[in-house]
Amino acid sequence: MTLMAILKKTGHHTLLFFILTPLWVGSQTVNSDSLLSLPDAPQGLERISLLCSLANKNLAVNPEASLKYAREAIGLSAARNEIILLSDALKIKADALYYLDSLKPATFTYLQALEAEEMLASPRPEMMIYRFADVGFCYQGMGFFDKSIEYFDQALAIARSVGDTTEIATNLSNIAISLKMLGKYGEAIEVFNQVLKLDKLQGNDTNLATDYNNIGAVYQAWAEYGFAIEFFSKALEIDLRLGNRHKLSTRYSNIAQVYLAWDSVPEAVNYFNKALEIDREMNAAVKIATRLNGLGLSYMSLHDYKNAIKYLKEAQHIFESLDIDFKTALVLKHIGDAYRALKDQNEAEYYYHQSLALSQRLNLQPTVVEAAKGLYELYKKQENHKKSLTYFEIYKIAQDSIFSEASARQINEFEIRYETEKKENENRLLIKDVQLLTKDIEIKTRNQWLMGTLIVALIFVSLALLYAFSMKRKSLRQSKILFDKETELNKLKIDQIEKRNRHLQEVLFAEKEIKRLQTESIEQKNHELTSAAILLANKNEVLDRLAKLADKMDCENGKGHPEVKREMLREIERQTDVENQWEQFKIHFESIHKSFFSSLHENNPALTQTDLQLCAYIKLNMATKEIARLMNIAPESVNTHRYRLRKKLTLPAEETLDSFIHGI
Repeated sequence: MTLMAILKKTGHHTLLFFILTPLWVGSQTVNSDSLLSLPDAPQGLERISLLCSLANKNLAVNPEASLKYAREAIGLSAARNEIILLSDALKIKADALYYLDSLKPATFTYLQALEAEEMLASPRPEMMIYRFADVGFCYQGMGFFDKSIEYFDQALAIARSVGDTTEIATNLSNIAISLKMLGKYGEAIEVFNQVLKLDKLQGNDTNLATDYNNIGAVYQAWAEYGFAIEFFSKALEIDLRLGNRHKLSTRYSNIAQVYLAWDSVPEAVNYFNKALEIDREMNAAVKIATRLNGLGLSYMSLHDYKNAIKYLKEAQHIFESLDIDFKTALVLKHIGDAYRALKDQNEAEYYYHQSLALSQRLNLQPTVVEAAKGLYELYKKQENHKKSLTYFEIYKIAQDSIFSEASARQINEFEIRYETEKKENENRLLIKDVQLLTKDIEIKTRNQWLMGTLIVALIFVSLALLYAFSMKRKSLRQSKILFDKETELNKLKIDQIEKRNRHLQEVLFAEKEIKRLQTESIEQKNHELTSAAILLANKNEVLDRLAKLADKMDCENGKGHPEVKREMLREIERQTDVENQWEQFKIHFESIHKSFFSSLHENNPALTQTDLQLCAYIKLNMATKEIARLMNIAPESVNTHRYRLRKKLTLPAEETLDSFIHGI
């Protein structure tokens, strides 16, 4: 009997919520095994809460440790029939497995967490959204896009029922990504536009950058490169402005792929290497493999096929080790292209077949198109017309779902050409037979009447053949005229595209220069504001010391000027008016970062003035000691304020306080 079945059988569902970060944990470090081994270590629900807290804290820095804590929490929760605790602990375990790139075990564990949540008498809607979306995301990562859409649809339905706009946009975006991977580009664009409208209403620049990038990716797959570069550039501009370095690799890679499609190989290699440098810093295995695939394609464009195969096979091995089949299928097709260019027909045929079989199993129509096309062209060159036609039909059927109008015309042309060649061969054989028969009759027959009959027959046959040949010439002449017109039209389209691309590049360069100058100006103002704040803190310290000295001041023999002493203390107090200084600082700060405080208040109205001060100093990249001096508190108190502020902002475990504030 499975763990879920045992818990269902008990029928005991508790509604006790646990706190992931108990107050008594305090400011312990992430590695806190000592807390669990102390003689007075917490037990029962408190122990489960501590285990979950430790598992959450270790997710990004030590996922193996996180997995260990989560497993113990799952065992204790199951033993006590605490379903809510069990659901959340299973979710943390699945997160740890995902961090370890174990997608299949992570998927199974997310499904367990979903099942546990459904066992509750009143399942938590927000948690149900996350549970369904987590499973869909894992299926998407493994290339099961039809399956992922099913789970994203269920998460979307719950989000709409509770009016959660953020989760509505997130799940719509995930659905659109899966549609794009299935080759349903029109549907994907439509859904992404819905997401874009929602994110524009919310005014979230980070999400807008992601939306622009996703739309660009669809246009890129659709071979609409002008639109693709337009949207990729918008995404890159936002992420550069926000300093989202972890997203820049994807933006650089996408732009590189467009340059590669335009045959601007040096630019493509430059952008791929920029992306690969960032991915290696972050040890992102999937992204590293993706960049290696891009470099392999770049070397293919340079006709350096041996280096191309080296990069592509390295990418293939990484994708296979991570069980990312849909990316493996695409890389296999590229390796087949490289071997075909090297005239290694056997290797090319092997890799094309591997790619086609994997793509058909996953229903990846774009990759089916590419792999089948490679086999069709390979067999055509070998003059194996039967196999060539077989794979051409697979290629065109798959392409019909993506480019129906173009595919219909091309497959008709192929069939007409094939049938025409077949008829011409038959006609040549027929003509030879007629000639042989005629000669035989002329030799054997001396009868004039028979000769006349044969001559008339030959005349009719000749007229029929002449008519057939004249119709054929007329058809070929019309085809040539149509071909010439299409060629001329294509040249005009290419010229228009080149002009538009040059204009886009010029606009992109100008916008980059403007953004660079704006960024330098903001950085200079931030530096000036930081310097002023530090000088103000220094002045306050000096005045504080003077006040203390004045307070100790006594005149000999009890004589002196107490009114002077009091006036001095009042003047010092007036000069150290912290409240007024903060108001002045806030005015200057808001002149640089206009919507910073309003954005914080809008999403977190419970923030105090102290919280706002801390957020402003973090925005200026001040050190802990500098912040302590400005706030007139100890450095340890600054860390405590940071911890409390993080709880108020309800930040996820993988996001730091500094990155959140810099993203505002």
